Amino acid sequence: MFNHIREMTKMTFRVLIRNKMFIFFGIAMMLGATFLLNISVGKTEKKEEITVMEEHDAQIAYLQDYEKFQVKIYNQNDNADALLKELASGGMFQIFEVKCKEMSREEIMASAEYTSMHDKVDAVVIIGGGEIEQSITLYQSGSDERYDFFETFLESKVRGINSSENKVAKEVVVETLENTSQAPVWDMEVDSHKTVIYGNALALYTVAFLFSGIIILGTIISEKDNLVYTRILLSKASSYSYILSKFVVIVVTAFLETVIALFGYNLFVKADVGLNTLQFGVILFGMGLIFNSLSVAIGICCGNTLTASIAGFSIWVMTALLGGLYFDINNSSVAFKRVASFMPQRWGLKAASLFMNGNNLGYPLIIIVSITYVSVVLLIGVLGLKLTSKE
Repeated sequence: MFNHIREMTKMTFRVLIRNKMFIFFGIAMMLGATFLLNISVGKTEKKEEITVMEEHDAQIAYLQDYEKFQVKIYNQNDNADALLKELASGGMFQIFEVKCKEMSREEIMASAEYTSMHDKVDAVVIIGGGEIEQSITLYQSGSDERYDFFETFLESKVRGINSSENKVAKEVVVETLENTSQAPVWDMEVDSHKTVIYGNALALYTVAFLFSGIIILGTIISEKDNLVYTRILLSKASSYSYILSKFVVIVVTAFLETVIALFGYNLFVKADVGLNTLQFGVILFGMGLIFNSLSVAIGICCGNTLTASIAGFSIWVMTALLGGLYFDINNSSVAFKRVASFMPQRWGLKAASLFMNGNNLGYPLIIIVSITYVSVVLLIGVLGLKLTSKE
């Protein structure tokens, strides 16, 4: 059985490597999609190691130096610039400043709690102004062991500045945020600015996988039309061997295309996407398995390549739109989000969101989702192959 699978797999790849479109989608398009990840959409201004956030709810996870302790500071005090510079001079701290003189205390707390739930930040500092200008409130938001050192460092810098003419606060008050527990996987949101770029790249990757699968489908239809499939069944090989050989082709194709994309990712992408090579590769490989299998299953049910191409592309367009690849759906209705949860691209974005926020639950998430989708799609393909064979 394994010899039959190996021989049929080799035969399929001999046909595929002669197909120019297979080379285009497998190499050129996979590399081309990586260039989208270099597009900069961040709205920040860096000055002396302090990153000034123009929007208080912009995610830090996309801008951080992963070796440093991340601190988000809500600044309502005009006299706090010296303190921020002192904190940034510590070397191990990355400071993100939100100038929020116009925000109320309640709005600041809501933003701080949201940051703690949905972002990757180790500590939140609120430097009060107006009626509470004498207070600096410190909240622990992560589990980094350097928090105690930062607390001591902050207190020492406040005492040092207070001894000068520019008094910034009487003391540092340490409190606890209410919502510091990890957000559930299914509730993770992605910053809309970054989602557009990552989503567009993922869209190109998935459409490349889709059409690679359609080209694989072309070999199946050709073998059926030329009675190759019939001759295989008349030999010692079974229909299950034939199906398994095509699944091996799907897996190997998805893997090779992922490797090509990772090559471009490491060679050409200079922007900090927030995903390491393994994380980026796991998401892509999962999407590759799903969309290669999907296009093959659709084609088997349709019976010809043209219909499969139209149907596959239509399904891809709808799933990409509903999955949130082109626009942010975090504020959409509950009904829309439920529909989006059936789209594989949405799960790819959610896995990326987990990784960007320092949560390795993205690995089991994408593995479970990939196995589930591929199992359902292959079942449809097997049933379609049996039905068309009887005809």
